[in-house]
Parts: sequence; C-alpha cells; structure tokens
Amino acid sequence: DGALSSLTASMQAAVQHVPASTVKEIPRAAIDGYVSVGFDQLAGFPFTSPPIQPADAPVTAPRPDVMGQVPESIKKLDDQKVVITGFMMPVKIEKGFATEFMLLNSPLMCCFGVTPATNAWVVVKMPKGVPPVQDGPTAFCGRLRVREQWENGWLSSIYQLEGEGVVKQSA
Repeated sequence: DGALSSLTASMQAAVQHVPASTVKEIPRAAIDGYVSVGFDQLAGFPFTSPPIQPADAPVTAPRPDVMGQVPESIKKLDDQKVVITGFMMPVKIEKGFATEFMLLNSPLMCCFGVTPATNAWVVVKMPKGVPPVQDGPTAFCGRLRVREQWENGWLSSIYQLEGEGVVKQSA
C-alpha cells in the first residue's frame, strides 16, 4: 500500500531515501509513466475565483461553476501520474518535514504580497513529508487531482497532488 506500490518496477529500483526520512528521490531517468506538467499549462488560461461564500450562507446554496472555466485538456490530467516543478511554500510541518505545501510557479507569489490565481498553485500532500526547500525550484511526482476543493466557503484549490516523491535533479 502507499506510494511505493504505485511506482513501476524500474522506479522501485531507483528509489533512494533522503537521510533521516522516508522520502524518496526518484532519478529523472526513472520517471516512466509520468507526464511532465508545467505551470504554463496549469495556469495558462484565465481563471476567476468566486467570492468567498459567507459562513451563514444556506447549505443548499449552489456553488459557482468553477470547473467550467478549466479547459478539457487540463481536466484530462485528473487522476494522472505527473511530475510538476515549482517553488514550495510549506503549510504544514511535522517533525521538521513538510507534509502539506503549496507548489507555486514563482517564489514571489504569496511571499511578497502577490496573490496568485487559483490555477497558479497546486496543493501537495506528502504523507511522510519532505525537507522544506524554499530557495529553489523542486520537482515532485505523484497523482494529480483536478477538482475543486472548498474550505469554509473559500475555493482553496483546483489542483491537488498526492505526492509520491521528489525527482532528483540531474547533475
């Protein structure tokens, strides 16, 4: 069970553990079966986030059609194994490892007051965590979900990645 069971046999042989953790680095040459997806695709269309729904809104109130804005080519990525490179902004740290973070296409987004469009970030969950890296781009592989996620009346994401590992950068 878990991420390792979903990897191909060639990837299993290439798994390396980051010291003091169970996070695996997957050499770029071993990512057969994964589609490389870039923010040029994910954020490459206009997207307007709906306004925050008031807390006292009736439960039966219809939500705006968020996914109607997403092109079919992007919707087809739902449930696909992908590799995405971006900048990590940790959201949840456990025992020194980021278990949940936003992956952004620019280090300037969020950190310097520039709020990105909802289609310009991916919410990544790494059950075993990864060392938080914020000084450069990092490639992550996993299963992409292209689905709206709401939290307290706010559209929190349209992209979620069930992280499986960190793709080792070529030297």
